[in-house]
Amino acid sequence: MVEPIKCQFVDFDEIYDMSKKLAFKVTDSGYEPELLLAIARSGFVPGRLMSDFMGNSNLHALKVEHWLDTTAEHQEDAIIPVQSPLPVKGKRVLIIDDIVDTGRSAVQTLKYVNNLGAKKVKTAVMLYLTISEHEPDYYSVKQSEWVWFIWFWNRFEDLRNLTIKLFDGDMKRTLSIKDILAGLKQHFTLEVDQKELEQVLNTASRIGKLHVDDLDNIQLV
Repeated sequence: MVEPIKCQFVDFDEIYDMSKKLAFKVTDSGYEPELLLAIARSGFVPGRLMSDFMGNSNLHALKVEHWLDTTAEHQEDAIIPVQSPLPVKGKRVLIIDDIVDTGRSAVQTLKYVNNLGAKKVKTAVMLYLTISEHEPDYYSVKQSEWVWFIWFWNRFEDLRNLTIKLFDGDMKRTLSIKDILAGLKQHFTLEVDQKELEQVLNTASRIGKLHVDDLDNIQLV
């Protein structure tokens, strides 16, 4: 049985506006970070945008692993796989990410940066889900309902993974592109253009995730 997931596309213009609003919230508060730290991967884009809006080019990145590459699934704890020697000692730092939902990536990053001797550390995200165990210092949008947001930068990745979920692990099941379009709408509340889905399927086939004989015969690998 395919587990339903409420999903929502977020396009570049929305992200641009949320990042701008977030940047001005920080500057209007009087906080002047000396170093911006984007959490990789999804903090890259808002981090770069905020660097521009805030006039602060001292932007760094830290890879934190929590959410898996399978879409809407995460491991229990957030981890920092590479302990980068960030130049934060004695500095005011702003940690930037796309969203806090569990909040564990933010908590782990705060602990890591503080242990490196930062003078002061605050967090900023575009979307704050109130179910999070961490409340960010700054956010653009606050909501209580959990939704899987599909950012423009991982649209293909999420559509590929959600397509794979439609097979429910059945290696013998065959779906057509029409079946997949209908399944994405029924189970994941997504309206997807067929041409875009064809591109997603071609990528999935190329990297060995799906076997695509033709658009009427698609199977798991």
